[in-house]
Amino acid sequence: AVESRGMGAAMTQKKRQPVPVNLVAGALGVGKTTVINHLLASKPKDETWAVLVNEYGLIGLDGALIEAANGGTSRAGIEIREVAGGCICCSAGLVFEVSLVKLLRRRPDRLLIEPTGLAALSGILDTLDRPGIRESVDVRTIFCLLDPKRFETDLTRGEMQDQIEAADILLASRADLATETDMQRFMAW
Repeated sequence: AVESRGMGAAMTQKKRQPVPVNLVAGALGVGKTTVINHLLASKPKDETWAVLVNEYGLIGLDGALIEAANGGTSRAGIEIREVAGGCICCSAGLVFEVSLVKLLRRRPDRLLIEPTGLAALSGILDTLDRPGIRESVDVRTIFCLLDPKRFETDLTRGEMQDQIEAADILLASRADLATETDMQRFMAW
């Protein structure tokens, strides 16, 4: 009996593995929700994934689009939370933190975060690095989507510069709608 009790204590002391977190960023309308739907479609069946979507406006369209593409939130293995009414890097930061902690308590196998196109990723990364949260997350690849037809205009906005600097991978999204010249300019940049 003593051995099994000691073994149980060792099991409870064993540190839980942090939840892998990916951020999918980019300007408004660049295709972040489409990319997330693609990722969810390739999710291993035995895993549970969570998606935290930020809508700047009060009406959450992206969360509804993810739900519709994935059979609603009741689809096995996917949980969707939405933070609407502000940017999760600043004005809706507290709501983001509360939603994040609730999702992390459910111990998903992966968490995808889709910030609004107006977000500064540095603020989101600061939240993910706060004591009590940083131990529960393993920030993995940060994707930033750019539209080759309009990326030069997007580059003039400070929050896009922040997203680009924080990104591990820059993706040419909506490339099928770009001309060859657009793609050449994008690739040269």
